[in-house]
Amino acid sequence: MGLDGDGLINLYNETIGALLDRQVPLRTKTCRCRPSNPWFDDECPTAKRSLRSLERTARRSGPLADTTSSAVQAWLAERSRYLSLIHQKRLSFWTSRIEADGQNPRRLWRSFEQLLGHGRDPSADVDAAVLHRFFDDKVAGVHTAMANAAAPQFTPAPVG
Repeated sequence: MGLDGDGLINLYNETIGALLDRQVPLRTKTCRCRPSNPWFDDECPTAKRSLRSLERTARRSGPLADTTSSAVQAWLAERSRYLSLIHQKRLSFWTSRIEADGQNPRRLWRSFEQLLGHGRDPSADVDAAVLHRFFDDKVAGVHTAMANAAAPQFTPAPVG
C-alpha cells in the first residue's frame, strides 16, 4: 500500500470514524442552562435527592397508587416534607427581599418583577405620560369602533 505516517493516521481516523458512526451515530443535543431559583440553597438539593431515592424504592415495591405500602407511605411523607421545605424557603426569601427593598420603590418594583417571572423593569421605558396617552388612545379607539354599532338587545333569562 505504501502509506507514510500521515497517511496511516488518516486511514486509522477514517476507519475508526466510520465504525463509530455505524455503532453510535452522532447526535446533537441542546442543553439549556436554566437559572436556579435564588432561594434554592444547599438544603434543597439534598432533600430532593432523598425524595428521588425514596420514589425509586417505592416504584420498585409496586404501584405508587398502593398507599398501604410502607415504601409508598415513606415516599409520600418525604414528598410532603420536601414541598413544605421548598414553600418555606421561597416564602422566607421573598419576604426578606421585599422587606429589604421596601424603602426603595424602584428596587421593590424589580423584586416584584423577578417574583412574577418578568425579566425587565417596565418603568425604565415607560413614564406616566406615555402610559396615560396609551390608555387614552385605547379608550378612544374602542369608542370609535363602537360609535356606529347597534344598541345592545337584552332578552330575559329563563327561570331556573
